[in-house]
Amino acid sequence: MKPELKLSPFAEVRLPEDVLARFAALFVRICLLIYLVPFAISVYLHTLVEPTLLAIPLVAIYGFTALLAWRQHLLGTRAQIGAMIFLLSIGAVAVTVRNESFLSASTTVLFASIAVLMLYGLRSTIAVSLLFLFALFVLHLSFEPPNLIYGIIQMGLAVGIQVGFLIAINALWNLFISSRHRLEQTLRLTEIASTQSRIGLFRHDLQSDTWMVNEVYRQMYGIKHDEQIHGRDHVLAAADPRDIPHIAETFKKGLAVGESFSFDHRLVGDLGARWVRVNLNILKEDEHKVAYGSVVDIHEQKLRQHELDQVHQQNAELLEHLTLATEEADIRIIEENLTQGTARFLARGKSPLPEALTYRGRLEIIQPNHRDALDHAYAEPGNVAEYPIIGKKYVTGTEWFKQRYVRKMEQDGDEIALFMVTSVTQEKKSQLQLQRSLHQVEKSLARQDEIAKAGEIGLFEWAVESDIVRSNAIFREQTGLDEERYPLLKVQQLTELFNDAEGQAFLHRMRNAAEADGAFEFQVELQMDANKSRWLRIIASAHEPEGAGKRIYASLIDLTEQLTLEQQLREANTRLEQQSRTDPLTKLANRREMDDYMNSQLNLRHRDPASSFSLVMADIDYFKTYNDHYGHLAGDKALQQVARILTDTARRPADLVSRFGGEEFLLILPDTDTAGAKLLCGQIREALALSAIEHAKSPLGELTLSLGITTLKPMELTSIQALIDAADNALYLAKENGRNRTEYKAVSELT
Repeated sequence: MKPELKLSPFAEVRLPEDVLARFAALFVRICLLIYLVPFAISVYLHTLVEPTLLAIPLVAIYGFTALLAWRQHLLGTRAQIGAMIFLLSIGAVAVTVRNESFLSASTTVLFASIAVLMLYGLRSTIAVSLLFLFALFVLHLSFEPPNLIYGIIQMGLAVGIQVGFLIAINALWNLFISSRHRLEQTLRLTEIASTQSRIGLFRHDLQSDTWMVNEVYRQMYGIKHDEQIHGRDHVLAAADPRDIPHIAETFKKGLAVGESFSFDHRLVGDLGARWVRVNLNILKEDEHKVAYGSVVDIHEQKLRQHELDQVHQQNAELLEHLTLATEEADIRIIEENLTQGTARFLARGKSPLPEALTYRGRLEIIQPNHRDALDHAYAEPGNVAEYPIIGKKYVTGTEWFKQRYVRKMEQDGDEIALFMVTSVTQEKKSQLQLQRSLHQVEKSLARQDEIAKAGEIGLFEWAVESDIVRSNAIFREQTGLDEERYPLLKVQQLTELFNDAEGQAFLHRMRNAAEADGAFEFQVELQMDANKSRWLRIIASAHEPEGAGKRIYASLIDLTEQLTLEQQLREANTRLEQQSRTDPLTKLANRREMDDYMNSQLNLRHRDPASSFSLVMADIDYFKTYNDHYGHLAGDKALQQVARILTDTARRPADLVSRFGGEEFLLILPDTDTAGAKLLCGQIREALALSAIEHAKSPLGELTLSLGITTLKPMELTSIQALIDAADNALYLAKENGRNRTEYKAVSELT
């Protein structure tokens, strides 16, 4: 990079060749114009008034000057300037000789000195011009009687004017060259930066429709290095066909002076389509509009954004599934700041409380004799405790909760705990019923074996001190512990049946059970062999006959078939319910589900009429010709792809996408205004464009959607049919206006 030039009136200036060439052409023309009148007068005097031979060299000099002005490339740049210096010098001598005037010739010397300045610099020019002036002064004195004082005054005046003008002109040229140098540096830095950053730069004169672009822009749009650019056809020629309608619409719209605008489109190259972003700024130059802008490659950014959107969508779906799961299972997940004494719900389950309870809040509602259980639940991670609360009366007498301390962590110096709280009231109710059942069994001990055989109930008695287990035949059949292999059954053989921690916990519970505890129940899975397992319900209680040691009496009921049937029944009911409300092809909601959901949402809106409610009806363009051309199997696949795009885009929990019929879809968007609905429709059309489903019989070359929107504004009420009719009218308007677009129709506009 060239060093910065010093701005000094006395600095030597060396003009670049291109500037020197332009100066030479301009200098010849200026001299031709300035000396036109003096030349005409001189020719008139020396030909008509007082004919002399001086007219011949004058005509020759002026004619040669005119030839140089007409044929600019007759001589080289420096030769052309040298010729003008020679002609002007001869002219100065001629004026001095003819007019016998030194001052008249000094003007011509000044013009010649300007030309010398351009070639040789300030100091050389001043020296040469002063010597030439002195020579003319001596020549002038040879024609007149010497007058020393007058001559010195003339000489001083000529020298002062000469030197002053040359210094001023040198300073102006110095300023011009310095500004040009800084401009070249700025342009060079801009070109380097844009090349390294892969940024295309352009200037588009809208009046003359001409373009100035850098090399990166030419590479992006496939334009040759020396090719002139006129019009906007090169943009459309390099763009992806899917983006051409959008680009054409942008060109058609236009921008006002002072506006800026950005839009994205794809460029088709050897490596496939790549996304670029075009930034425009409209300025005013010479009373007409000029567009300045840049083109930036954002393909990698688009890919990362698409991946990020997918991750966000997956996270949102996971959070939604977690919320639904905790709601279904009635699980409250609570994050409690033990240092600050605050808590919040991570999952509410079916809790009626607006805020999560802290330790102190629970202490106020728990029954006093169970506060030790609450303290145990807060002692350390992994602890589990059950406790009842005051004021909630159920069959068991009280509402019971189980609290599990999941984890503890430090955050900004505070101790944060995560708890999972579930209602176990029904379990307590079942436990009470089991206790009553066992009590009745004890009363009917005489008929125990008969009842067990009739009901296929396995029975066993465990003498805890001796580890001996006595059982009936049904127990051995259920557990696979036959008498041939295990004539004397011990608790160790029973332990080997359990394959998880729950079974081990059951044995621990039996070993530590007391008679006062009453009956307790477990449901366990026994692994009979590699491919077969069996589910058993075990109801046990401890008895301590006087002098006989502690014994555990238990009954086993085989639940395998029952659980299998229940599971099959649940799956069948789920499938039937889903089939009755789901379109079999697209897996979207059908008309029945759509009607029920819209009715419920509008009923909810009656409670809050200040909210907005939007409905979108979508229809696949030219779908009949698609079916005719590609076949119905391809048509079904296209319907499924469109359905997937709609559900992926309208993914709020309250949004519902349904198949309205044929190739028509209906989107129910609660709490959504017109702007939100239009934004969603734009995302749907963009997602469909990205999928690029080929449609050879469509004017657009790919599968597109027409969409109609209607919106219930705040405080506006209407019927379901009126809403559907308005959305259908908007869809018809989109079809009528060319398809592949979105139109809006208010309910109030229906006639």
